[in-house]
Amino acid sequence: MTENLTQTVKGIMQREMRDMGPYIVQKQCRDLMIDPENILVKDLPKLSKALSQVMVGISSQAKAQAIYNEILKLHSMQSILDGQSGISGRLEALFDLGDTSFITGVWGDAISTYGKAMDMAVAENNGEGQALSLCKIADVFLQMGQYAKATEKLTDALKISEGMDFRKGRALALRGFGYIHWRRGSHQEALGTLEGCLALAKEVDPEGIYGTCLIDIGNVHSSMGNMKNCLSYYDMGQSVLANAGDLSGLARLYNNIGDVHLLEQNYKKALEYFKKSKSTANKVNNQGMVAWALFNMGETYAKLRDFPRAKACLDESKKILQRVDDRRGLVAVEKNMGVYHSLRQEWKLAQKHFENAIIMSVELESPYDLGLNHFEMGQMFREKGTPAPARTSLNKALKQFQSIGSDLEVEMVKKALKKL
Repeated sequence: MTENLTQTVKGIMQREMRDMGPYIVQKQCRDLMIDPENILVKDLPKLSKALSQVMVGISSQAKAQAIYNEILKLHSMQSILDGQSGISGRLEALFDLGDTSFITGVWGDAISTYGKAMDMAVAENNGEGQALSLCKIADVFLQMGQYAKATEKLTDALKISEGMDFRKGRALALRGFGYIHWRRGSHQEALGTLEGCLALAKEVDPEGIYGTCLIDIGNVHSSMGNMKNCLSYYDMGQSVLANAGDLSGLARLYNNIGDVHLLEQNYKKALEYFKKSKSTANKVNNQGMVAWALFNMGETYAKLRDFPRAKACLDESKKILQRVDDRRGLVAVEKNMGVYHSLRQEWKLAQKHFENAIIMSVELESPYDLGLNHFEMGQMFREKGTPAPARTSLNKALKQFQSIGSDLEVEMVKKALKKL
């Protein structure tokens, strides 16, 4: 049976990649410490995840997802789980399967698979498994911009973790809460929460959670206008993530650095980092991050007056974001479509997209995004030559940014108001 399974996996890859296929299987097996001549049922979650991640870098995302699905169909979910060693092995297998669905943008499947891990952990009275499952489900909700649902899961995860002194669970939950505070504009609360996460993460996960938390703190400083502190934390985070080989984390970091350059109107440098983010995210088939890099590239191309490339990037990004139901991303792409049409002096279309983005920001309870969209609407009215609605929109933006302590944006809006 094992021989047949080994040959079947190699055959799938050979069919898609010819002579290179079996070599890719052997390489990934060795990296995962799997016998390449004796692939077992228990190896399928990790191996299929690794193969799909490799395939997206050398072939296409569609082919990667197809291979991942085909390999998993070789055995039922139950037989795959039965082949694992104990509860920890079964939970790890479910986490591997959920993680791959998450990074490929199939978020419904990710939530479902993490939910199965949660059910298993509850049945086995495994507190650590419950906390980790809840944090992973919360991560999906965070990516989708569903902060209320994420808060519910994180609250449960933190309660379980504190009750059994599970420090990794505490660190993950605190990181999630810090992220929500940042997105809602509570910057000081975000910094306090993330610094608590950082202290725990350095002890329990000095690569993964620690590196991510460094980037998160850098993001908060960026929103507060503290660019020196922002770039300092980004530098520390890049070193940690590179050493850990965390390509999804690096893709996110490159996108954030691109944002800093975009804000400073260094468009060519911004484009360089957004492209680097996209190519890095593609290597691990992180569709959500690909889409974010694309809509940022779209805005940058628009400001460079390269409108055909701008429109292509924005359209491609929106398709991905709609497919994976990334609500936060859809707010951003609507805003960037407004910027695109404003630069082309297509005022009605620009206003329509900004209004859509404002409505979506309110629904997401994201005050920073709300302020940013009012600001862009005001800039559009100013460029159109209609100062009264421009002043109204900019004052709304000013009030919003002042309420959440976004000092950099407050100064940005004040400068815009003086130009009216």
